[in-house]
Amino acid sequence: MAMVLLLGGCGEKSAAEPFDPAETAQALLDSGAFTDQLAQISNQVAVTLYGLDADTLSDDSVVYVSSGASAEELAVLQFTDDSAAESAVSLLKQRVEKQTAACQDYLPDEILKLSSAITEVRGNTAVLVVAADASAAQKVLDGES
Repeated sequence: MAMVLLLGGCGEKSAAEPFDPAETAQALLDSGAFTDQLAQISNQVAVTLYGLDADTLSDDSVVYVSSGASAEELAVLQFTDDSAAESAVSLLKQRVEKQTAACQDYLPDEILKLSSAITEVRGNTAVLVVAADASAAQKVLDGES
C-alpha cells in the first residue's frame, strides 16, 4: 500500500522543478505575451549581455531579444547548480534596471513592460521575461496555459 502511495506522487510537479528551457521559451513565445518580433541569440552573446559566468551556463539555455524596436526579451537560463541560478537572477534584474534607464528617454512606452518584468528561479534555472502582456507570460510560468 505504501508503495502505491509513493508511486502516485511521482507524476506531480514540484513548485521547485526547474524550467525546461526549450519548452518554456516556446510556450512563452506562443502565449501572445510578446508584440515585437524576437530573435534568438547565442549563449555566448547572452553571457556578455547579462554578465553571466560561461562556465556555469548550460548549452540548453534559450534567449530571445527584441529586434531593437522594444524592450521585450525572454531568457530561460539553465545552470550547473541552483546557486548559480540564484546568482543569475540579480544579474537579470540589473539588466532590467539598465534597460529601464536606457528606454526612459528613447523608448518611454517600453517602461511599462520593464516595470512588469518577471524574474523567477526554479532549481537550477532562471527566467527573465519582459513582455507586453506580463500576465499571459506569468500564466505560462505557473503552468496555467
